[in-house]
Amino acid sequence: MKDIKSPMIVVTLGPSSMSETVLRKLSQRKISFVRINLSHTPIESLESTVSFIRSHCTIPLMLDTEGSQVRTGVLPGAKSVNENQGVLLTTQEGWRSGMVPLRPDEVLMVLKEGDLISLDFDSVLLRVDSVSMQREEQAIQCTVMSGGTIQSNKAVTVFDQSFQMPSLSHKDVQALEIAREIGIKNFCLSFVDGADDVREFRSYHPDSFVLSKVETSLAIENLEEIIEVSDGVLIDRGDLSRQVPLERIPFAQKYVINRANLASKPVLVATNFLDTMMESRSASRAETNDIVNTLLDGATGLVLAAETAIGQHPVETVSFLVGLCDEVVRFKRSSKDSEMSSGGVLPSAYDTNYITSPALGCGLISPHGGVLVDQRWKGEISEDFPRLELSVNEAMDVEQIALGGYSPLRGFMGKGDLYSVLRAYQLQDGSAWPLPILLRRSGSNLPTGEVVLTFAGEPFGVMEIDESYTTDWQSAAELLFGTSSMDHPGVMRFLSEGETALSGPVWLINRVSRSGKRYELKAAETRQVFAARGWSRIVGFHTRNAPHRAHEHILKMALENTGADGVLIHPAVGMKKTGDFSSAAIIEGYEGWLGVSELTPKALFSTFSTYSRYAGPREALFTALCRQNYGCTHFIIGRDHTGVGNFYSGDQAKELFDRISQIEIESVFFDEVKYSASKKSYGYQVLDSDTLNISGTEVREIIRGGKRPPEWYMRPEVADRILMLGEEAFVSDG
Repeated sequence: MKDIKSPMIVVTLGPSSMSETVLRKLSQRKISFVRINLSHTPIESLESTVSFIRSHCTIPLMLDTEGSQVRTGVLPGAKSVNENQGVLLTTQEGWRSGMVPLRPDEVLMVLKEGDLISLDFDSVLLRVDSVSMQREEQAIQCTVMSGGTIQSNKAVTVFDQSFQMPSLSHKDVQALEIAREIGIKNFCLSFVDGADDVREFRSYHPDSFVLSKVETSLAIENLEEIIEVSDGVLIDRGDLSRQVPLERIPFAQKYVINRANLASKPVLVATNFLDTMMESRSASRAETNDIVNTLLDGATGLVLAAETAIGQHPVETVSFLVGLCDEVVRFKRSSKDSEMSSGGVLPSAYDTNYITSPALGCGLISPHGGVLVDQRWKGEISEDFPRLELSVNEAMDVEQIALGGYSPLRGFMGKGDLYSVLRAYQLQDGSAWPLPILLRRSGSNLPTGEVVLTFAGEPFGVMEIDESYTTDWQSAAELLFGTSSMDHPGVMRFLSEGETALSGPVWLINRVSRSGKRYELKAAETRQVFAARGWSRIVGFHTRNAPHRAHEHILKMALENTGADGVLIHPAVGMKKTGDFSSAAIIEGYEGWLGVSELTPKALFSTFSTYSRYAGPREALFTALCRQNYGCTHFIIGRDHTGVGNFYSGDQAKELFDRISQIEIESVFFDEVKYSASKKSYGYQVLDSDTLNISGTEVREIIRGGKRPPEWYMRPEVADRILMLGEEAFVSDG
């Protein structure tokens, strides 16, 4: 199958999207062009508008000519008219006793009795009753045949009348001169009727990229010659429906796509893709189906118009469309066989595994490896299956594997994967992966084949053991941790585990019940929440501590620096070393923090059921890849992330991320945050004489002593809830 490219996306700018914040966020989405519509941009403000956009947005600009089209003139506001009401069409601006201005003036000269006139997509339908002169200008008396609302600057269609208008308006010509001066080279050419219209445009701007808009019946008739002289075409379904019956628009779309595909020219489609998202953060099923089928028919791009120009949720709308385009690409790639049909690639063998696999969340990053693993046991549990009791840590690993948190892993690692990970930071299939995920046992009578996994004596999973192996675990520990010192808690734990590793895929029967489980969202569930909130750029935050003020500063700066929609606060709640905050303390602390923080609307709190390996840079990469599976596009790496003692330097994690190329999630590195006593603010460049250090270790010591840390150190709403736990706030020796 030929390489499948992501569809082009063109986003129209307008009042809703013309802000610094929105433009910056649009720059961070997969958009091909941002479009300025000349029909709604005064010529005198074109240069300043372009300058503002370019100062906040890095996406290439595209200018959409207005073309010479009949439109209503300037009205003081929207005016409603009813059936059989009289309306006078004139060249005079304003609404005076039922007078509606039309432009250009020439259109009034060709109207005749009996003509039907449509205003703004059939919002109002008029019949011409008489033509006369009033105050030395043409006046057209009409009767309203179908009532509705008349507004300024809306397109007008005159049925059964043909009169030639120039392809470029006077305003267009002025705009092209400005465009040459300020370096705009991408254009949508409106109301193209034939190849000569394109040639005329190129006489003004010969080195431009031109998408000719197919929005008239003449354009359909002259389509092949238009395609030949254009760089691509854009089907405007709205304006085309003025001259082509609405019920035939789908067939016109398929015809244009087919002709453009055969000529190997880009073909984009516009109008009414996501109207529901003008007010809602979610699309309708019909809109979703329309977009997917348009792309499967062979369209190479899509255009958002009013949805992003005047809609209430421009960024969420773009994110949804980007995600849906990604789904189409995934679907095409997942289909084993494809054939050319009617100009587009239509899969002939649908992959049902793709269709029934967990939703990735429209607009969200793909899981690591491309697929969110979902392995639930659907068969019977045979009494003949041997039982294998797992520890808390091992049970958490099974859940994360089976529910996609560790994607692309599908089971405990074999020997080949183990040494590929230790030596090359990747699985044998080439996927980046830094940490061994192992199940180890001692003894000679170890199970084989299908095994029921139990925790606290209760079955919760199934494993197919396909390999048992031993190795030099001392050497493996040194490769993994960069040290063989037994002072390293990770090394000590690793070497205390069994001498034989059991490998093979695992399936989950039931999730293990434990305290705080209600806070734990699966990878598919966090993605569902992000999609419901309209988030597509999410920062992941891994911690094993309760929240203090330095954490807050880091979260705020990460949101600002990445332009993210929100943050996933995802503390690890598995087993920790003695003296660490307990899972209960972390949960209580964040409950208190979420009740008072200004970041709460942009935060999702969920616990992450895994345990600290204390593997420094390797674990930093591991925790980042896991958060990609949970839907995060960015991940915060702090000073000595997941390290211990002085075994790792502060820059080792960054060096590892820079070295591994197959990482899609973006890292956000932060140095140690300090508090300026004089400025009462947090930052990194603080004079030593003015610095008050914030240390997680010191916070724990203060609370262990039964005291509340200073407010600049930790919010009282956080500290008080942890203090109420007493000794339960900390991991004990037992």
